Amino acid sequence: MDCTESSKSKQERIVKPEKEDDGEVLGAPRSTVIQEDTGRGMPATFYANKKGGMTHALALQYFKNNIATMYPDMTPENPIAVICDGHGSHLSCQLLTFCREVGIIILLRPPHTTNISQGEDVVNFGKFKPLFRTAKARRLLEKLNTGSKTLFLDMGDLMPCTAAAWEAAFSKKENTKAWAAIGVNPFTRCVYWELRRKEEAAQARVKKVGGVNLEVLTFGFKGKEPRNKAGEEEEEEGEGEGEGEGEGRAVLEV
Repeated sequence: MDCTESSKSKQERIVKPEKEDDGEVLGAPRSTVIQEDTGRGMPATFYANKKGGMTHALALQYFKNNIATMYPDMTPENPIAVICDGHGSHLSCQLLTFCREVGIIILLRPPHTTNISQGEDVVNFGKFKPLFRTAKARRLLEKLNTGSKTLFLDMGDLMPCTAAAWEAAFSKKENTKAWAAIGVNPFTRCVYWELRRKEEAAQARVKKVGGVNLEVLTFGFKGKEPRNKAGEEEEEEGEGEGEGEGEGRAVLEV
């Protein structure tokens, strides 16, 4: 789910497999949205279930507690848009009914495109991961230097390693970069145009081959020959036949 709407970082939602109480955890990362009563960013929220994954009930709870609370002036006449992937928890009847009632428009990305159409994948996580790895290394070094009995990281180390990295990676500056990179703000649709350019280039290469029957077009891969399920090299169809017999199979190297 996109956590960078309007360049804000939403309250992070962390789902754990342990049977722990829901709620706030000390030292957890905070949103860029400031709470009026505390003057601090809204804290991350934690949920636990047996699977440690997203469910229909958790998605509804997240929309109610984490998203709707950030937009007090949201109404059906003054809606917000939330960009999601096509996970079933984003499409339950209960969630869609709630969104319609409060003024949330759900937009779905094309399937299997999060690596290019999701701002977090394109920008935010690329900044978060090295910071997180560095924080973990420093945490381990601290344990070594203090003679800790446990020379490994556990759940108690998660928030000290995560908070600063997350807040840096999901700052307003980085969120703005992410939206621009996927062509949402400014609305350039750059992902679409780049895919369109690649498609047209591929079609141009096919035309150069000449007389290609697209129904029998196969792809050749540079390097080792493709192998079948048994691990054996695939034989060329028509091998051993004389030239000119039957219809040839065009191969496009990629």
